[in-house]
Amino acid sequence: MNDDVTLISNLICRAFDEAHRLGDKKNNAQRSAFWIECLAKAFRSIEWEEDIAVFSKDYYGNRVEFGMNEMLYDVTVAEIKTIKSARSKEIKAWIQT
Repeated sequence: MNDDVTLISNLICRAFDEAHRLGDKKNNAQRSAFWIECLAKAFRSIEWEEDIAVFSKDYYGNRVEFGMNEMLYDVTVAEIKTIKSARSKEIKAWIQT
């Protein structure tokens, strides 16, 4: 548990530092956008043991597979599972916990 907390804490600090560096002398909206994308990028950099997708507004890597870039939140880290649809077709779905 402590290792996970340390990992997430370090990830957030690194993302914040990068966003601060990129957003220096930008307006609030631009700094906010840098922060969100730096945080999402940091979560994408983790080598997860499970299938994980990280959704965010300006990341298009999930669009082909899931038909969207982002969910309700600025950054969503979701577990991906293969399930059978009502027509017995296998599809990938995300699970938010």
